[in-house]
Amino acid sequence: MLLRNRNFLILFSGQIVSMVGNNFYLIALPWYVLQLTGSKYDLTLTGVVQTLPGLAGLFIGVLVDRWNKRRTMIVADFLRGIVALALFSITIFHVVNSRNFMIILFLIPLAELIGTVFYPAQMSLMPKIVPNSQMDKAMAWNQSGSSVAGIAGLFGGGTILSLLGAPFMFAFNGLSYIVSSVSLFFVRVSESKKLSMQRSGLFVAILNATTNTVALRVTPADVQGRVFGALGAASTLSQPLGMLIFGWLMINLNLTIVFSVMGIIVIGGSLLYLRGTLRNAGVPIMGASE
Repeated sequence: MLLRNRNFLILFSGQIVSMVGNNFYLIALPWYVLQLTGSKYDLTLTGVVQTLPGLAGLFIGVLVDRWNKRRTMIVADFLRGIVALALFSITIFHVVNSRNFMIILFLIPLAELIGTVFYPAQMSLMPKIVPNSQMDKAMAWNQSGSSVAGIAGLFGGGTILSLLGAPFMFAFNGLSYIVSSVSLFFVRVSESKKLSMQRSGLFVAILNATTNTVALRVTPADVQGRVFGALGAASTLSQPLGMLIFGWLMINLNLTIVFSVMGIIVIGGSLLYLRGTLRNAGVPIMGASE
């Protein structure tokens, strides 16, 4: 059974914690920026600098292929935790204000840049801790966990934000990354030397880039980092269009309407996606046909 796989369970649990923390951060950040500067343009700029580091995935994946994946993930999560706690410190002690807003615009892309290292390392590590026969279920569990973390972040994040404020949500995000980093010390995996590159496998993986499971199955181990780095960058390339649309909506429409519609879409989409991924993971669903 997949959940009896100690390494997968540790990795999965640590990622759930960090994803909840990251969703808290994603909720708190735009609210804090708007409260700090009162400018919708600054809010849009924050979103833009948040997406740009993802393009580094095109190049970072090549480096990740050469590094020890577990150690890379440990260092990446630890550094993201430090950056998030730095953001907590400058906000809780009111170091940052509308005049030195550039401090935040520096920390945000720094955290995202570190994150571009983590994702390809995580995906490259998966085949080393999960048997090929269970890879489909492992990816389904990961996607289910991401959906659950997103829903928890939406519902819990709003409550915590109203009770404690944005700085404490930044602190929770930082601590969640530290917890994830520490948990990875307990993952025991043997990482083999570089294997010979199979060009056909890499080509097929790129063609099927929409499905992580397919990419994991057909991509040679020595190039998985660059493949998933490229997939992350491709995802980032699609985000500026979304930011332009989102920015226009925020400037021209009432913020309450924008965030309400976004919340409905995210919650509805997450629930539908969660239903599908739970079914793929073999989890019984009430009301689902046999």
